[in-house]
Amino acid sequence: MYEYSINPQAIKKAHAKLKKAYRCEETDRVPVVELAREDLGYSIKQIALQKECMLTQQLRNITLSSRLDTDYVPYLEPWICVPIHVEPFGAKIKFMEDEWPSAYPVITDNAQDVYKLKPKKVWESDLWARLRGIIEFFQSNTRGDIPIALTDPQGPFTNASLLWQTDEFFAACYTHPKQVHHIMDILTDSFIEYTDAQLKIIDNPAYPGHSFPLGETGSGISISDDNSVMISLQMFEEFNLPYLNRISEHYNGLYYHSCGDYMKVLPSIMKIKKLRAVNYHTGPYEMVSSEARDIIDGRCAVWSSYAIESVGWRGNMPDIKTVFTDYYIPQNLKYSKKGIILTGLGSYQGSESIGASEHQKQIDWVRQLIDSY
Repeated sequence: MYEYSINPQAIKKAHAKLKKAYRCEETDRVPVVELAREDLGYSIKQIALQKECMLTQQLRNITLSSRLDTDYVPYLEPWICVPIHVEPFGAKIKFMEDEWPSAYPVITDNAQDVYKLKPKKVWESDLWARLRGIIEFFQSNTRGDIPIALTDPQGPFTNASLLWQTDEFFAACYTHPKQVHHIMDILTDSFIEYTDAQLKIIDNPAYPGHSFPLGETGSGISISDDNSVMISLQMFEEFNLPYLNRISEHYNGLYYHSCGDYMKVLPSIMKIKKLRAVNYHTGPYEMVSSEARDIIDGRCAVWSSYAIESVGWRGNMPDIKTVFTDYYIPQNLKYSKKGIILTGLGSYQGSESIGASEHQKQIDWVRQLIDSY
């Protein structure tokens, strides 16, 4: 049994607030989700492939975060790689020491190859057998009081572009729509089958899961759909929306994530049945939150962080407190305070360990800034 520390009362209070925010109900104040983290020196490859390193690092961050007064609710995540859902179809995964793992596509320029695709049964491929071992290891080495999330739930459209060479796949949306619908259909089926298999063996599942703060059981799962930034609204509605709707109907809701600026397809994203929340980075070259919330118009919740320096500010990110006072908070609160969840100064990944007292001052500063609106 691994050692860790959590604060059950604080978790209960934060969870209740997050559930209200996801329902777009009034809360006593806007939830601020902030994590503390300490790099224990493991490489990306170690964290992805060694379950002991994965659990040790996550529990260390959970313990540090639980010392803070924040709206963070901990959960564990058995993460191996982004393209894990295409590995059962025969895609080879390349693991590097300190870079994110990548996949080699199975299909290149022959659209007819989609009809040869057939996934292995759940838990029979190498990475899925490893994933099952990680989930079982997490459960046997903790007390069951920290929920466990699904592994990175990349949606069918993203998985199609990993299984089928990306430029050829996008071109096929125009030249071979029948084959594109075929691959989307089988990838949607496999996504649901593999997701159900995980939920069946997780005793205390975390909903909605990857990239979202904890929500409520029975109200949907999260999905990542980063390719939406590269396609037209018409392509989204023909080749993506019907399959997202199938997944949402199956799980009683969907929490939608994409990096980048997906404003042009946001009206179509709002057509997802039982859409619970969207997640984006607020930044001048990513999502302009005041404009996004005009489109969302209270129809679902928003989970927003500020855009990271390398993407959202093109290498010219101001001082972080200036970002918060002049951009991030005004952008996100221009519409209303209902139905929104924000990050602290550490964005998604949390602040490096700076001591609980100093870290709490940062969180309190963000809350005071929010309260001024």
